[in-house]
Amino acid sequence: MENELSKKMRGRVASSLKPLFPRTHLRAPDPGVTVSRVTSRPEETPSAPSAVQQFRARTVRQKIHPSESLVAGIVTAQLIFLAWAFGGMPIWSQFVSFGLGVLALTVALLPRNYDETTAPGQPPFRLYTWSKLIRFPLFWWGLLLFSYIGIQAVNPAWSYVTDGKSWWMQAVSYITWLPAGADVPFAIGGPWRMLLIYGAAWLAVCAVWIGFTRRRTFQFFFTALVSNGFLLACVGMLQRVKGNGKVLGVFDSPTSYFVATLLYKNHAAAYFNILLGLAAGLSFWFYTRNLRRLEKSSPAGTFAFFAAAIAVIVLFSFSRTGTILMLALTIALLTIFLVKQFSLPAEQRSWLATAIIVLLLGSFVWLGSYSMQLNRVTESMGRLFKGDRESSIEYRESAHQATWEMAQDRPGFGWGSGGFRFLFPLYQQRHEQIFRDPGGHRLYWEHAHNDYLELLAELGAVGCGVLGLGLGFAGWISLKPHARGNPLVLFGLLGLGTTLAHAWVDFPFQNPAILTTWCVLLPALGRWAELEEMNARV
Repeated sequence: MENELSKKMRGRVASSLKPLFPRTHLRAPDPGVTVSRVTSRPEETPSAPSAVQQFRARTVRQKIHPSESLVAGIVTAQLIFLAWAFGGMPIWSQFVSFGLGVLALTVALLPRNYDETTAPGQPPFRLYTWSKLIRFPLFWWGLLLFSYIGIQAVNPAWSYVTDGKSWWMQAVSYITWLPAGADVPFAIGGPWRMLLIYGAAWLAVCAVWIGFTRRRTFQFFFTALVSNGFLLACVGMLQRVKGNGKVLGVFDSPTSYFVATLLYKNHAAAYFNILLGLAAGLSFWFYTRNLRRLEKSSPAGTFAFFAAAIAVIVLFSFSRTGTILMLALTIALLTIFLVKQFSLPAEQRSWLATAIIVLLLGSFVWLGSYSMQLNRVTESMGRLFKGDRESSIEYRESAHQATWEMAQDRPGFGWGSGGFRFLFPLYQQRHEQIFRDPGGHRLYWEHAHNDYLELLAELGAVGCGVLGLGLGFAGWISLKPHARGNPLVLFGLLGLGTTLAHAWVDFPFQNPAILTTWCVLLPALGRWAELEEMNARV
């Protein structure tokens, strides 16, 4: 009888055990990844891992492969660097960012040898990631977009001319049936400069997609970004209280409304709103994991504190649109959290944690308001709705109309990437309100204060169609059924959504720090949800 019972128990254990890497290392770490087995005798075929090996593999904490850790460190350094390097606006910072992107993708493509320490319970094997890269739609999408912009660069329809005191654009002959652009100095803009900025973001996206294979890698990546955002928020608050009018107390700023190391207040608000959603998502994820595992403590409170600090710096960036979006995002996050609380079984609800999170956010906002003059925020918000000539709404509506007229004249291929600021005066002069100030001086618009219209004017319907394909694929990854129910993905997507809304009235995507962070996070959140689902099935 004991033998029969033992057989039954062994059968149940064996049937309940699943492979450690059901969709990864036994076949390939990810769909499309090539795996080569490494054995001491090439003529021997490695046997499948036994049930005991699989059980041990599940109970042993796996070590992340050194190459994966290096890729994570490089990409994280790239995004953090952009934030501290004045948002990546100086040209030198864009070269550094591009170099880090090249390095990250190069390391991600190197073959990886896995052994007992990095893949417990599995035969040694070599992992090749190049096959996953060539099956990654955003890889080909990037090449298509860069080819399009490259044609605009080598087929200019306009040339930049200056006499040392002023500049103007001179029409030149070009191939009319091909996309055309503007020939301007690399140091001030143009298609080659945009290729540098877009290329850095694309390289980082590809490196994350093929280089990150473990949840702990993504957890480190998200945590590092949020922690850096909290540190920047603290710097920004100190500058508001004790600042001397210089960035970090040392560097002169071209604007008086910089926040921390970001030179434009609306860029700062858009950047911090992204991190607010990510911080809240991490807090909620750790909170639900703590309930599921019955752990005594978790870092959920720490990330909730980080989120509160980030919300405060958005408030005191004095960005009107950014503040409105931050308040809407905060309300949405708290509402979702409370709904999730009510959906839990009564024995799993933690009203103490709910009260702490709500009180923490409220008290922190109140403390910041008290110490940093809330009246400045309300005055800034009030100016948004004034109907006089100084209202930025009126200015931007006129700029939007002029940009739309510009886009209509070249609807197919556009005027050329990075050429808006040089060719917009042709249409700006039709609208006196945005052409001259009350003193009669000509105004210069670097951007349309609407990223969608500006991209349409620069890239045309064809180029925007290419962009739409890439955005659609990345959004599909993050909105698949297994992603929609993931709290970190849901909160992170809400943070990214604020940037899309902000881009209708400003130009956040013209900031390399925002652009790169946004582009990397969108597919990364979807990949995180996929790994979460795979782990739940093991």
